[in-house]
Amino acid sequence: MSKQTSNLNTDRDRKNQLEEILSESWTKVLGIEKIGKDDNFFELGGNSLQAIQVAVTLATALQVEIPKNILFEKQTLASLADAIETLSKTGSELQPTSTEPVSSEIEEPIPFLGSQVASDPSKTAAEIKEKIKELYDLYTRKLNATIYNNSSKFLNYGYIDDGSPQEAVIKLPKYLLHKHNIKLILELIGDCPLTNCRILDISCGRGGNVEVIAKYFDTQEIIGLDLSPEAIAFCQVNYSYDNVRFVVGDSENLPFEANQFDAITNIESSHSYGDVIAFYKEVHRVLKPGGYFLYSDLILAERLEHNLSVLEEIGFIVKRNRDITKQVLLSCEEAAKVNLQVIEVDKDSQVMKEFLAVPGTKFNESFQERIWTYRILRLQKS
Repeated sequence: MSKQTSNLNTDRDRKNQLEEILSESWTKVLGIEKIGKDDNFFELGGNSLQAIQVAVTLATALQVEIPKNILFEKQTLASLADAIETLSKTGSELQPTSTEPVSSEIEEPIPFLGSQVASDPSKTAAEIKEKIKELYDLYTRKLNATIYNNSSKFLNYGYIDDGSPQEAVIKLPKYLLHKHNIKLILELIGDCPLTNCRILDISCGRGGNVEVIAKYFDTQEIIGLDLSPEAIAFCQVNYSYDNVRFVVGDSENLPFEANQFDAITNIESSHSYGDVIAFYKEVHRVLKPGGYFLYSDLILAERLEHNLSVLEEIGFIVKRNRDITKQVLLSCEEAAKVNLQVIEVDKDSQVMKEFLAVPGTKFNESFQERIWTYRILRLQKS
């Protein structure tokens, strides 16, 4: 490696040698043999933590100060080589997005924070709602200040096929950034007809669900709604689809007239609501007759039957009820194989492990023990 580094200090074949070293590092991390200079790291299947792993490895090998988020700025092999060559000549860092790690103020993963606050008997409904908003605003601000900012659009745990029947009608390519997160959304939608429909995504977070629907389905309009002004501000800056808009709103008191939407999506959010029954009633109110409620979340196993009974009493017909706990756990475990290799890059590694739900964390174990069950529900307004 010292010989390669020495060669980089000469002008002869500098670019070709550097691209060869970069190609070798990508091959090791991604497991892909042939990588071209115009290939995009994330389109080849790379993820955020793998990008950090590459940057740290290259910094050590080339003895050059390389920002950990360089691959978010320079995503092709050729552009990355140009950037590193500039660094090796000037001895100075590029000026990328801040690399501040996620603050340790977030002591547990968001799903547990939300569910604990929502079930706190000492708080009023208004206090619960305000606390949840503060938590998600805090999380968005902290994420905005890290290297994960622009690429972090999904907060769901993902879905990996375990060989059981699937419902997604759209086939994803082998290599795709956030493939497992996108797969979960497509499994939820399945063959539900969305063409020319008005869609509402409740608790849209950082907009990933809305982007998937906009990209893969020919809808009339998509509205993303979230309680967090910080999350909505992120979405308004980062998405520019003609038929998409984002609004701040309360899932338990939706700011829409009755019978407005053909389909409503809600993914991995309702467990943190203070009054989930009020949420169900609001969804039913703003759906058109015959409209679909596409609902996916982690639900306490002991509450599942009660929740289903309430939905039916409100006026929903249960068309699908799938237990996808196993597929979600597979996604968490698959991600951990890569994530744990670079988790020590972040000073708040235990926070990140909890957020990623890697094996051994409270979140992962609660699924293994079947305290929580992860469900996909398709409900139709009668």
